[in-house]
Amino acid sequence: MSFERFPIADTLTYEGKLYGFCSEGCKKAFQEKHPAK
Repeated sequence: MSFERFPIADTLTYEGKLYGFCSEGCKKAFQEKHPAK
């Protein structure tokens, strides 16, 4: 599997690191716990 093939909506870049997510809900939950500086 290549993470490069994952849809943009299922990924999030945070402080220079790329995270994978199951859905927009997971992405929003992460952003709420780790607000952008």
